[in-house]
Amino acid sequence: MNKSTKSKVIVVYNYSHVIFAMKAASKLKKNIIIASPPNAATYMGPLYFKKLLKKGRLLFPNVKYVEILDCGNDAGLALEAIHYGINRIKIKCNKTVLEKIKNICKKKGLVINNISKKNLDLKYVEDVYSECLKWLNN
Repeated sequence: MNKSTKSKVIVVYNYSHVIFAMKAASKLKKNIIIASPPNAATYMGPLYFKKLLKKGRLLFPNVKYVEILDCGNDAGLALEAIHYGINRIKIKCNKTVLEKIKNICKKKGLVINNISKKNLDLKYVEDVYSECLKWLNN
């Protein structure tokens, strides 16, 4: 989705965050970027993250989104994320490994480490839906 530069990033930690972010995006007819927390691939895994988003997509099929999975410094998890078709991957690794992963991503039409710093982090948010509405409406 090329419009992702205009889309806003929402960092999600669980299923309800995904649902409320997509519900807000659906209501406002906005494209969004759903990002994992830092190093999430290490405890969540790429497949679980992909399945979380798939459930949200089934409830809100009109919402256009891209996902970002933070793989920390684990090249193996980044490769697994590529395998599962995660749109964007964030990784911190040495330059040689990074170049190899970038080449793989380029061949598959995926993005690596091109990620906006400005986001709505839902970690400590109590009224997730309202905050998502506000964030996406501004």
